[in-house]
Amino acid sequence: SEYEEFARLLVRNEMSDVFVHAGPLEGDGSVPAERIEHAGALIDAMDRYAPGVRVQAYLGQIEDRAGGPLDLDDAAVRDRIVATAGSFLDLGFDGIHYDIEPIFPGDQSFFDLLDRTRALTAARGAVLSVAVEQLEAVPMARPVVATFRPGYHNPTEGFLREVAQRVDQVAIMTYDSGMPTDWLFGAYVAWQTERVVEAIGDEVIVFMGVPTYGDGSPW
Repeated sequence: SEYEEFARLLVRNEMSDVFVHAGPLEGDGSVPAERIEHAGALIDAMDRYAPGVRVQAYLGQIEDRAGGPLDLDDAAVRDRIVATAGSFLDLGFDGIHYDIEPIFPGDQSFFDLLDRTRALTAARGAVLSVAVEQLEAVPMARPVVATFRPGYHNPTEGFLREVAQRVDQVAIMTYDSGMPTDWLFGAYVAWQTERVVEAIGDEVIVFMGVPTYGDGSPW
């Protein structure tokens, strides 16, 4: 009954996709079987009650460069992530959604992962989507900001286009923006949306992320 209620909620609100948190990925790129033991039941219920909604497996993790367990530069880890994605498609998921952070513009290991996963999803008639940080504020902002904030990794428009060439959907993480007022945040999201759609809107489906938590940090 909970699955049915969930599915009906998505249908009523005309949702096209739902991203089921199937991870997070382990450091070796796997997902423990016990974490997804009820995935099949959920997918069956979605097929029954919300057949028009794509159910994607959300796979995320923090990279070791930011203190997480995942080393995307390790070829064996990428192999395991691709194998994990394949196992989720075998379960019946309609797509794979990656949220791996931080990804810096030009990351060739990330591109390799997307290319190989795209080949997998395309062969299964599934979709590949990816979460990407907000666009850099202005062109060439990243190298300037990175001089005093080394972890700054907001994508350039060029990087965003390279990602869009390898996936079917791009979700921009337009939250945790540091905007101090609601009207300023609204203007910021509109501005980001316009720039993103101009850059890649003719190539992929674009999702713009908004905060769903009640109270964030002071910034």
